[in-house]
Amino acid sequence: MSLEDVLQAYLWRWEIEVNFRDEKTVLGVGDAQVRKAASVEGVPSLIVAAYAYLLLAGSMTEGWRKDGLNPKWRNAEPSQRCSTQQMVALFRTQTWRIAIQKNLRHFDAGRAT
Repeated sequence: MSLEDVLQAYLWRWEIEVNFRDEKTVLGVGDAQVRKAASVEGVPSLIVAAYAYLLLAGSMTEGWRKDGLNPKWRNAEPSQRCSTQQMVALFRTQTWRIAIQKNLRHFDAGRAT
């Protein structure tokens, strides 16, 4: 094999290892508390599919790559790819923002002007 092919295979393998680590530690693939045989087999597949959708959304959205996700004390150079924890945090933030806007609208409607 040429040096370029070996290096490319190593880089692809590294991404796979990072994905495995994120699936196990961040998303908890092996930590589901289920007892039925179908659930034991299905839950890891569901979590991996959700992780794939998260990565797909992250790659399709330029806002996930911008430096605005990092705290101000971190260096100003944006990274090539956001970490899984950053993507999950951004997803949670956006989901909570939508939920709060929907559920707290009645406070604004009753205010006297």
